[in-house]
Amino acid sequence: LNMALMDIERLDILASALPRLLNPGGVFVATVLHPVFFTSNASRSISISFDTETGEQVTTRSKIITEYLDVAPSKGIACPNQLVKQIYYHRPIHELLSVFLKDGKLVMDAIEEPAFTEDDFDDKRVESSTNFTQLPAILAFRLKHRVDKFE
Repeated sequence: LNMALMDIERLDILASALPRLLNPGGVFVATVLHPVFFTSNASRSISISFDTETGEQVTTRSKIITEYLDVAPSKGIACPNQLVKQIYYHRPIHELLSVFLKDGKLVMDAIEEPAFTEDDFDDKRVESSTNFTQLPAILAFRLKHRVDKFE
């Protein structure tokens, strides 16, 4: 499910259905905006200073996270010119994953946190998410239906 889990209010329904939907050894891959850096209401911080030795301008990008464990659902848009805002459900990483792993029928065998790279850099928009190359934009994980636990 590409970027859809954060649009689903109750993941427990999907999590309980997955073992019945997947063949033994079958996989389920999901991606979400990274819960730490995107759906937690993190604010972007851009600091401009000068290197005292070289005199060159130094731009430091960071995010300030004041909420993470308990963030209320929020409205937003997924596409430019979207007419109706949708609801996003933030979940800390442990809540996002544990709902799928709790009964032992699924195992997580891969997780990635891809970030933008220097190739994605946007000089015209200092605030662009593509310029935060040290903070992952996405959390991706793969679940596998346990062969010894199929129904």
